[in-house]
Amino acid sequence: MLRLFFSTLLLISFSNLLFAEEFSPAHFGEAEEIFFKKLSLPKLPEGETLLIRCSSKLSRRGGLRELTCFTNRDELDISHDYVKAIDYAARYLKIEPAVVNGKTISVYFNFALTVQQKDGRQYIELFNNHLYNYKTLGKNYISAQRYDFSPWQCNLKSKMPVNMSMEVSASGEVTNIQSSRSFENNFCARRVRSVIEQSQFIPAMKDGQPQPSTYVETFY
Repeated sequence: MLRLFFSTLLLISFSNLLFAEEFSPAHFGEAEEIFFKKLSLPKLPEGETLLIRCSSKLSRRGGLRELTCFTNRDELDISHDYVKAIDYAARYLKIEPAVVNGKTISVYFNFALTVQQKDGRQYIELFNNHLYNYKTLGKNYISAQRYDFSPWQCNLKSKMPVNMSMEVSASGEVTNIQSSRSFENNFCARRVRSVIEQSQFIPAMKDGQPQPSTYVETFY
């Protein structure tokens, strides 16, 4: 019985090792220090807190491309200045790239910042996720990441972004795909769903273990 227990334990550990080698999500790593050195944000009004969610294609070499950021406080006059400052700092970054089966790959990379102005000081936190799963995973997890994707080929005439949310299992399977609003035409709706369904996903990771999560990506 004891021998069987240790054999099972070794098998579990080996399985975890295989999974860790197969899926390694992109994350800031040492780039976080460089990001904060380059980041210069305007002051918020005293007592205010700002959440900024950013998404980007991340190349196999760790460079951010086509960065887009949105704040939860568009009514603040300085929201646009925050997005510009993040875009500037991001140009200097080399993110730790994602690895699948021993090869670096390009992924869609999500991150978020919270900015708080309190007692005359500015407090900034950076996260490897959009904070959509903080109730189940807390704040310190790495977001699920989409890869092996085909290009997005449907320009939205209204220029209004569409958020697509979905559930990504711990094994990377996608279910419950939903949109934040109706698309302007059926072609765009079908195209987005097709792009998502043809993609593959690295699941969210917390403490080195894959986790089910809600994943949100903006199409525009």
